[in-house]
Amino acid sequence: IEFTTGYRIDAAKWDVDKQRVKNGCTNKLKQSAAEINASLLRYYTDIQGIFKKFEVQEILPTTEQIKKAFNTLHKPAEEGKASKDGTETSTKSFYKAFDEFVCDCGQRNDWTHST
Repeated sequence: IEFTTGYRIDAAKWDVDKQRVKNGCTNKLKQSAAEINASLLRYYTDIQGIFKKFEVQEILPTTEQIKKAFNTLHKPAEEGKASKDGTETSTKSFYKAFDEFVCDCGQRNDWTHST
């Protein structure tokens, strides 16, 4: 199964054995190895949880079932609902989107609550 993460990294900065970005490296968007590796770890944990759910149900999942479960997990229910005319609509409020932006930027820039 192949999943895209949205991150790009030069092959020279990738540790093939550990399947992680080498420490101290950044990509062209100045995303640090720590940030990228943390995101990869979250994806890994999510996949493990998906497999655990199937294991508890005693189901051997197909690749499509795994992909569907993963995409469902990463696509909130209120976002991306199709309207009657087939176009996607978003019900996320400005304030919710702004809070997510501040939270994400805060993590990237090590902001504190006083910032």
